[in-house]
Amino acid sequence: MRVMPLSTIGGGVASAPSNVLDDLRKEALVRIAHRNDKIYADRLPANIVAFAPQQKFAILIDAATSRLYVFANDNGQPKRVRDHYVTVGLLGVDKKIEGDQRSPLGVYFVTSHLPREQLDKTYGSLADLYGVGAWPISYPNELDRSQSRTGHGIWLHGSPAATVCTSTTSLQWLRVVLTNEEMLDVAQYLQPGNTPVISVPAIKWVNAEQWQQQHNAGLALLEQWKSSWEALDTQQYLNFYSADFRSGEGQNISTWREQKAAVNAGKTWSKVQLNDVSIFAAGPQASQMVATFNQNYRSNNLNNQMKKRLYWQQDNAGWKIVWEGNALN
Repeated sequence: MRVMPLSTIGGGVASAPSNVLDDLRKEALVRIAHRNDKIYADRLPANIVAFAPQQKFAILIDAATSRLYVFANDNGQPKRVRDHYVTVGLLGVDKKIEGDQRSPLGVYFVTSHLPREQLDKTYGSLADLYGVGAWPISYPNELDRSQSRTGHGIWLHGSPAATVCTSTTSLQWLRVVLTNEEMLDVAQYLQPGNTPVISVPAIKWVNAEQWQQQHNAGLALLEQWKSSWEALDTQQYLNFYSADFRSGEGQNISTWREQKAAVNAGKTWSKVQLNDVSIFAAGPQASQMVATFNQNYRSNNLNNQMKKRLYWQQDNAGWKIVWEGNALN
């Protein structure tokens, strides 16, 4: 700055590669913009509709602001605990195919923890790409698979020891990257098998009253679906399903209708109990809901227990189920 006027961040480093400087500027500007953002303390994320009792925390990634938030389950209501800058895919978000250098959008879950020692044994010198460790998430989820989305190895992880800027192009394609210090901070809130990772184009912030209304509406919608199933009211039950529906076994809406009508014809009674219910919302303006629960089904001729997942999509006709089946994780 004493030698020459600086018109932009990194303007005095003429010898640095332009792409590295562009990435550094981008990260710096995003970080600065976050500091100037007025995210009020009394705002809650509409993307967290309902925690299951065993879920202590949720991770929410806002692609628009490159921000990762940690929310605690505070008696069923989300309470902000931490937030950090995070790098997503080099070419953005909404991953569709293997190698497209994008990060996925949707509701996923932390599946495991790969400590640095394990990464060293598996990847040798390349393990430093993942910094202090990695936490794989469940991409592709059930809906992704039904839509033929491909790819693997989507992880939350740290960064190489010598990294100054986490948004450099050598890192952006990897997964979802934090600095090592921040990754260790986030790691204390991750429960493999329980912690959801909700990746959205932009978080939908609402006030406490609006959040409570959405929470109640989400649980009521699930209760209405369950009640129509218990009542053996085939028509009302099928009204909850989208014309684009797919089941975990690959059935479309036509074969699903035929099967449910035939099954209900042989029932005299049924009871459905849903336990450990969680509901999280992804998509633009939280327009997709993912409900997961332990289902206990009993009827005059069948008893069945399973961990089930429903994907709901909001359209002009309201909320409709677009996928139903066994929860894969």
